[in-house]
Amino acid sequence: VSVCVLEANEPGWGASGRNGGQVNPTLKYDPDQLVQMYGAERAEPLINTVSNSADLVFNLIERHGIDCAPTRKGWMQVSYSEKGVAGLHARAEQWARRGV
Repeated sequence: VSVCVLEANEPGWGASGRNGGQVNPTLKYDPDQLVQMYGAERAEPLINTVSNSADLVFNLIERHGIDCAPTRKGWMQVSYSEKGVAGLHARAEQWARRGV
């Protein structure tokens, strides 16, 4: 097979956030895990910042009149198997306790 990759910048430069335009206010670890890892005093400010990060992005777009097509419709987190569903429910419950 002969392959040629054409990219305007470095390979991968436009991946994910640039070409998908996603605003997903999440972290690698769930809120309860962060509290266990760092204690509530350190973890809660981080969790609050992340939970409000989408508001910041959309407020900046509005305040500065950024020419784009912002749409707030939520986001989905899915599981590839029934095994992962319990974890998704636990994550949703943790964020719901925080008003998200």
